[in-house]
Amino acid sequence: GSKAISMTNAGAKKILTGEGHLLFNGPFFNAYTRRGAVSILDKNNLDLINHFNFSTENILDIFDVYIKDKDIFLATSNGVFVVYENQSGVSSFIQKNKSTNKSTRGIYKFNDGAIFYTSYGGAGYVDKNGKTYLLDSLHSAHTVFPINEDDVLIGTEGGFLKIYNRKKHTLNQIKFKSKEEQLYLSNYSF
Repeated sequence: GSKAISMTNAGAKKILTGEGHLLFNGPFFNAYTRRGAVSILDKNNLDLINHFNFSTENILDIFDVYIKDKDIFLATSNGVFVVYENQSGVSSFIQKNKSTNKSTRGIYKFNDGAIFYTSYGGAGYVDKNGKTYLLDSLHSAHTVFPINEDDVLIGTEGGFLKIYNRKKHTLNQIKFKSKEEQLYLSNYSF
């Protein structure tokens, strides 16, 4: 699977996006999210397949979406949740960090089914067997980007870039050769 990205579907009606309104491209369908809701749309014509409204105690804002096959993983202001295409509900997916701030900002699913997620209150890795490794020392983590099948690049607030290795469960700070290199990358938008 590939990380869902904000996209424009040239063959469909133009969808205007506002705060929290995003359209994500998946392999079998598209997902449209807005505060407290997600709609599953037909890949070709954007017809509605299913729609979910969530109670505010479960999901307030949706910050990132990862679509793998027919599963939709939501990084929300209250943790990570999964939505299934043809079911009527949503499931809390990942054991929450110890922090009271559950706001999850990034999510990535590896090919073997393992999940890595980032949040303000820490980050976590859930292996393919469901064992959770919490990284409570990693605060204000916003984005996650796969480097290879074992390493993910993590963008943080104030701590800059880190690399997590899921086989060794190590977290390393990226070291820069010069201040100019760090300044250049801090102004670069991925």
